Amino acid sequence: MNPVKPKEDIRTVYFDCNVRVFALHSYEELEKIIRATTKDGHKAEDLELFVRLKVSSKYAELDLNPKFGIEGVAAVELLQRMKREGRKFGVCFHVGSQVTDVSDFRTAMCEVRELQEQAGVEADMSVGGGFGVPYPGKNAPTISECLEMIKTTWKELFEGRKLKLYCEPGRASAAKSESLVARVEERRGMELYVNIGAYDIMSDVARINWCYNVNLLRYIPSAARRRVFLL
Repeated sequence: MNPVKPKEDIRTVYFDCNVRVFALHSYEELEKIIRATTKDGHKAEDLELFVRLKVSSKYAELDLNPKFGIEGVAAVELLQRMKREGRKFGVCFHVGSQVTDVSDFRTAMCEVRELQEQAGVEADMSVGGGFGVPYPGKNAPTISECLEMIKTTWKELFEGRKLKLYCEPGRASAAKSESLVARVEERRGMELYVNIGAYDIMSDVARINWCYNVNLLRYIPSAARRRVFLL
């Protein structure tokens, strides 16, 4: 649900990969999607567009809302335009990565509901982000706990309405699906220089002090104990 995409990527996935669902958070992105999916003067009529809304992110380890999403009057006006044009649309939001308290989901959904009421629209909703995993020294609510809060809030706010609810697991599905092998190039005191470091895929380690589960891989067996290093 990236709200900013290259027009050539939009065109490729629409015409070659049968992708019909896109996210946006501005008029400019809306116009870009329309242009990229127009062929021989005919505008696409099968798009499903999700307006990404900016929401509170009090308990997220990594808040993505300062850069992505639309809020306030601008959000209301964009939602109203989508309704006037008769396009199939929904709303999406990202509560932030690695939420530590499930109340963030409720707060965000209430904010989204209020914006929909102000705009006079009802739309499907995609709940993104938040579903975390435990890291050394950091716990996270289980997926079941997150989903229970989402379901309870959805029932309270939208019961009886024929709307769809989607959830994007994000980190919860990706964190345990792969391993990263890094090589230590140099050690200087308690600092390590690795070939994939803080300015690459390990940015979470450097930016927000996350500690990953680490195993030592060596051809020669080692009895070295685990220690905390800086990248």
